[in-house]
Amino acid sequence: MKKYVSVVLSLIFAVSTGAVELGNSWKSLNPAGTVLEKKEGQLHLVIRAETKFHGGAVLNFEKLEGETNYLFSATLTADQPDLAYLSVKLYRKGEELKRFDSPCNGKTPSRLSVKFNTEKADRVELLIRTIQTTKTIGAALTAERISLEKGE
Repeated sequence: MKKYVSVVLSLIFAVSTGAVELGNSWKSLNPAGTVLEKKEGQLHLVIRAETKFHGGAVLNFEKLEGETNYLFSATLTADQPDLAYLSVKLYRKGEELKRFDSPCNGKTPSRLSVKFNTEKADRVELLIRTIQTTKTIGAALTAERISLEKGE
């Protein structure tokens, strides 16, 4: 019998000037390996299997300002370190231009952030990535205070 990882992502949006409304359009990166449920302002991810690539949740933006600095942040709390991280991918005409990753979560709640400039991207992906190996099956993660803010 396989163990399952339940990942709860609480969506609490920043209210400061420059905050971008994130909405509730998060999707699973790999529905066969990670099931995503959206409930009452939260995302629930259940990792069903070890996967070749990291799993998690993704949110796409096609209308972020070009040549603009942003900060993507979330607080991750997990019952083991090195379970998850934040990532941002920039695309132009369907091709990946750049990728930015935060460090993995630590032993205690970790406030992770990714600074990036949209450059000439026509699409931006915000990702909460989970590391899906036999060693992480059975671990749980909570992400809260998820925000995207315009920078200087």
